[in-house]
Amino acid sequence: MYGYLIKRLCQGVILLFVLASVTFFLFEALPGNPVDVMIGPGAPHGVREALIARFGFDQPIFTRYTKYLNNLLHGDLGWSYVYFQPVENIIKDKLIYTAALFLPSAVLAYAFVLIGIPFIVLKRGSWLEKITVQIIVLLRSSPLFWTGIFALLIFSIGLKWFPLGGMRTPGSGSSLLSVDFLRHLALPCLVYAGYLVGLPALLLKERMEADLAKPYVDVVRAKGVRSSVIIYKHVLKNSMLPILTTAGAIIGIALGGQLAIEVVFSWPGLGRAIVKAIQTRDFAIAQAVFLIIGMMVVFANLLVDLSYVLVDPRVTHD
Repeated sequence: MYGYLIKRLCQGVILLFVLASVTFFLFEALPGNPVDVMIGPGAPHGVREALIARFGFDQPIFTRYTKYLNNLLHGDLGWSYVYFQPVENIIKDKLIYTAALFLPSAVLAYAFVLIGIPFIVLKRGSWLEKITVQIIVLLRSSPLFWTGIFALLIFSIGLKWFPLGGMRTPGSGSSLLSVDFLRHLALPCLVYAGYLVGLPALLLKERMEADLAKPYVDVVRAKGVRSSVIIYKHVLKNSMLPILTTAGAIIGIALGGQLAIEVVFSWPGLGRAIVKAIQTRDFAIAQAVFLIIGMMVVFANLLVDLSYVLVDPRVTHD
């Protein structure tokens, strides 16, 4: 187990090195210069040249690359050319706000999957199953930005049940446990959970229906065990591996969807930070956000691989 853990950690470090290198050269290949965005087209030529020298854009690309990697090794994510402060100071709060939206959405989605889908399988062939599956497929296949705008039109503008956007009302305080924050969180959380639920729900339903045809289910049923107990105690447990697999993959997929959610609902998280950083050519922020997302995906997949042993003792990491 320890050898496997060390091997996966080494693979994660290599992947993060590749990710950091690719994002660096990708943004370097884009035309233009962050200094041009900072000072505008009407600034004196001397000012532009001074800023280029100040931020090191006149140095060879491989010199800047080695400096970038060296800064990463020392925990320095760089300097924002727009905010004129260290990148970690900017994205620290945005990471918290992203987690405040993602975590309850993921918990809500997987709670429905683990509780609702077995019940739907128990009622297979009924109108409830057909309607639920159609809704899940619709939410999963619809563009997330369209679903978000549609929800705003109905529940915020039409019914006025939820705020129109943002994370809190100005002057309401900064607590993440306030009623005002929870009102702003509710609608994007529900829309996002509806998007996240699609893949694991359909996979679990397919796996559970396949397991119901296996001999061990017939044996348990012959003992007089109720169908609900068979579904929740036996079939669900044996169908958990696909859910764990999607739990690792869903981090990367979900963060892509979170970008759309944060833009539509004006949520000040990492998704909006990426959009603004690309618009203003603030490469340091964009590179740092991509690196953080990569770290989250690597760590999540490592946890998923290790949790296989808990769910299925037949899986070993030798």
